[in-house]
Amino acid sequence: MSKSYDNAVMLTDPELVVRQKLKTMVTDPARVRRTDRGNPDVCPVGDLHKIFSSPETKAKVERRLPFGRNRLHRVQELVADAIVKILNPMQERRKKYEISLASPGIFWSRICPRS
Repeated sequence: MSKSYDNAVMLTDPELVVRQKLKTMVTDPARVRRTDRGNPDVCPVGDLHKIFSSPETKAKVERRLPFGRNRLHRVQELVADAIVKILNPMQERRKKYEISLASPGIFWSRICPRS
C-alpha cells in the first residue's frame, strides 16, 4: 500500500474508504489461483493482522490463510475491522479540533483563557 498508488490508509479516511482500500489488497503475491495455498509469512494482509488484530483473530487468520480457501476476503474484512476499531477514537478526537479550528475564537479562548 502506498500514497503513490492512492491506496494508503490515512488516519482521516472514513470507515468505508478504509474497508475498500483493504479489500483490494493482495493477500499472497505467490498465489496464482484462488485454490492455491497461501503463505501467511509473505502475505501483506497477514502482516497487518500481526500488528492490529487481537490474538484470537490472529489465530483465525493463521488457520485460514495456508489452506487456499476462497474465503480470503474474510481475512481482509477481519483486518479492516481491527484497523477501523483503532482509527475511530482518533477520528472522533480530530473532529473536536476541526470544529474548534472552524471558529478560531473558541479555539483560542480554550488555549489562552483570559483571567
